[in-house]
Amino acid sequence: MMTMRYPQPKNDDEFEDVCLRLYRKLWKNESLVRYGKRGEGQDGIDIFDPIRTRPIRAVQCKHIEPHKTIRPTAIRDEVLAVEQSPLGIERYIIATTAKRSRHAHNAVAKLNDRDDKKVVVEIHFWDDICGYAAGLGRFVAESIIYGENILASSPPPFLVTATTTAVEVATIRSDGPTDRFALIESLINEGKLDIARHELEQLNFIEPVPAEIQYKRLRLWAKAELEIGEFEKAGRLFLDAFATAPEIDQAKQNRVLGLGLLGRRAEAFDLAQQYLSEGVVSAAMTVHLIDNASSADQIDQNTSVFSPYLETDESINTALVHKYLQYGDRERAKQALERAQRISPNSRYVQFAAGLVSHNTALIAAPHELTAMLQRAIEYYDRAEQLAGDVSFTALLPEVLVNRAKVKVITGDAEGAEADYRAAVSASSQPALYAAAAVRFFVARLEFAKAAEYLDLLDRSISGGQFLTLVTRYNLDSEPDRPALRRGMAELAAQKCAEAVESRFYCVQWALDVDDCNAAMALVPKSFAKSHGFQAHVLRAWIAWRSEDRERAHAESKLALAESARSAQPNEMHLLARILLGLGDDEAALPLLEQLVRPGVLDDDMKLLLNCAVRMERHDLLLRLCRELRESGQADENSRKLEMQLLYQYLPEEGFRIAGEYLKTSDRPSYFLAVRNSLALRLGKYEEMNLDPAALPKPEDLSPSESNLVTYPYARMEMHDEALRFLYAQRRHYFDVLHAHGAYILAF
Repeated sequence: MMTMRYPQPKNDDEFEDVCLRLYRKLWKNESLVRYGKRGEGQDGIDIFDPIRTRPIRAVQCKHIEPHKTIRPTAIRDEVLAVEQSPLGIERYIIATTAKRSRHAHNAVAKLNDRDDKKVVVEIHFWDDICGYAAGLGRFVAESIIYGENILASSPPPFLVTATTTAVEVATIRSDGPTDRFALIESLINEGKLDIARHELEQLNFIEPVPAEIQYKRLRLWAKAELEIGEFEKAGRLFLDAFATAPEIDQAKQNRVLGLGLLGRRAEAFDLAQQYLSEGVVSAAMTVHLIDNASSADQIDQNTSVFSPYLETDESINTALVHKYLQYGDRERAKQALERAQRISPNSRYVQFAAGLVSHNTALIAAPHELTAMLQRAIEYYDRAEQLAGDVSFTALLPEVLVNRAKVKVITGDAEGAEADYRAAVSASSQPALYAAAAVRFFVARLEFAKAAEYLDLLDRSISGGQFLTLVTRYNLDSEPDRPALRRGMAELAAQKCAEAVESRFYCVQWALDVDDCNAAMALVPKSFAKSHGFQAHVLRAWIAWRSEDRERAHAESKLALAESARSAQPNEMHLLARILLGLGDDEAALPLLEQLVRPGVLDDDMKLLLNCAVRMERHDLLLRLCRELRESGQADENSRKLEMQLLYQYLPEEGFRIAGEYLKTSDRPSYFLAVRNSLALRLGKYEEMNLDPAALPKPEDLSPSESNLVTYPYARMEMHDEALRFLYAQRRHYFDVLHAHGAYILAF
């Protein structure tokens, strides 16, 4: 069977990330970390194991163009450097994207044949790396190569409002206001939309109205509708305005904007390119070009168009922020944001863009940065809300609220998230857009009565509104109504719509709810399996599991993991993980749970992963997870205690330091004092011990198996009476526990 050859990483950092993920999984050693930082003397090492698990391994990552070979002298230099390292490396891997060559293999063989060699050297080319990854299963291989976990790869949603409100800033600037129209435009710009609309309604002209006057009136109506979020109406009005004065450059800008608002983005992009090539060059037209780009390549191909405006125009930079985030280029989004902040730091659109950048970056942030980045996102959204609310920009305000709600979900502030979702619905002139987000939130929390409050606001002419209505009603309505709801969901599953796959999962669940496994299996035909292999096998595994056919459930689960899961949704992966855990296959469930968790976030999925890793005795993974929770500030007493137990065994110096930190922050400091005393004893730091019984845990605070945390330091420091008193009291408290009696007798 031919090994899948995956696309090579684009640069050094990406390649190091791939190697770190690969060798962590290949060697089952999550303790591996990057060594030092670029520019420091690294002794030929990019990745190493600070715990120094035998054999002590290290990796050098060589990102080289695939048509070039790696020079034998480069291999030799790296090996000689690592042999001088104080880390005592025993096995040394040179991982490279270079073209495979016999000269490289010969160089490695020669180094391994030396009588005085200090390390065993291997070289892994890109096809070797792909092969090792494939050997771990397709699901794991894709997570290694492509990197970001399933949640982090999904950016915050960008509704059309987020971009078009920023787009219109440029159009506003391009006006030359006069008389009554100038007053109305000023009112719109200040957010006094009700007054502006009233003034527009009061405009009376003697027919026939000159084209110039008709154009101005239509354009201002369009702007007013845009600012309150009536995008379809605004789009039609912008096109009508263009039709009255097609020779005006501003009208051409309106035409492109109108097409974009009506969802005709490809047409709008092509038209913007045409106008720019014809000399209709302005910031507004450039924003429309960026806004309607359908790929990062289209943006890159037009860099020369917008580069003259980058240091002077807020709207172009905020449009770039949205687009770069949409296409996953966080670094360039950050650069565009920094320019926008220099140009207009107090703009509501810039504050919103800053919130999006912090929010989006937090999804992939290192755990020690997570809490601060999420808080920063909330602060930016707070400021944007204030600026948008002060002037009643009802198109922008709901976007701010919905995105802030998503951050609050991550931070565990469900009450705050609920308030923001409700406020977004109330603030919008198109409540159906935000009612759908609110219902989704309540459905995810199984709060169907709250979801039902917004059903009448949903747009049931589209599949999304139909889907949410069916899910909510099924969980509220009486049994006689449910067959009709099941039929409605089956019809939705058969359509070509965004909710089709999710609808199918609900159909299967509802069939299983009434113990109709045959009907459930009929919902997973071969045609669906052909187009959605991962999802089909997950559903079949679920049906087999509910039918108590464990063997088939396990077989289907394994088949699911052999399919590509790049299009899988979190709920689908979560279901498969639950099935595998129920089957007792922790090893297969583990990589799924790793993809579901967000590093440093202590939620239900993280707790599942921790429990799974404990059962598998994956101390390497547990150390990493506990460290990430500590660094993000989300560690609870259980994860802190688990980390202490692991550090005591593997990294006592680190454990001693962290126990000191926990002494200051824990609700149970006496436990960490006992751990710190034991570590101080082990490290010979006797002067650091505090053996005051009043500060140490009480006998009932520890289990009998933990008693040595208190009694061992007592015994070593010849405080035998204190040790006996502690164990006697513990024996009385745990009288039915044999270990408590044994510890007391042994102490005598």
